[in-house]
Amino acid sequence: MDATGVTANSLLYRDGVTIPGTSTGTGLANDVAITGQEYWGSYSTIAEFYVYDQTNIRLREVALGYQIPNTQRFGVESANIQLIGRNLFFIQKEANGGTNFGFDPESFLGTNIGSQGYQSYAAPSLRSIGLNLTLNF
Repeated sequence: MDATGVTANSLLYRDGVTIPGTSTGTGLANDVAITGQEYWGSYSTIAEFYVYDQTNIRLREVALGYQIPNTQRFGVESANIQLIGRNLFFIQKEANGGTNFGFDPESFLGTNIGSQGYQSYAAPSLRSIGLNLTLNF
């Protein structure tokens, strides 16, 4: 996403940059400016800049239940109702990907071994909230 100029990171050097250093050909200080597109196009091909800490603490699942009393008069031995939530929020997430929105470190490109850990335009993780009613007759 940095290479295509759609992240907040790519705003840096939007008007161009002269990279500090020495020319290997002349031995003189670099004075050649490059565009932001050239900079981010090259920068984004270096994988080590995109390795992130996957440490995260999240509320994975919570279930609140209530045992409904006096259900025998309706022909039901017992009844229980539950409110269940999954992937409700992150308490701590280190994997921000250098962007403002961050990403879920457990989401990845595909299901095969070679694609685990790759983040490439992934959809946000799903949050679900449900209601469960259990009746025992």
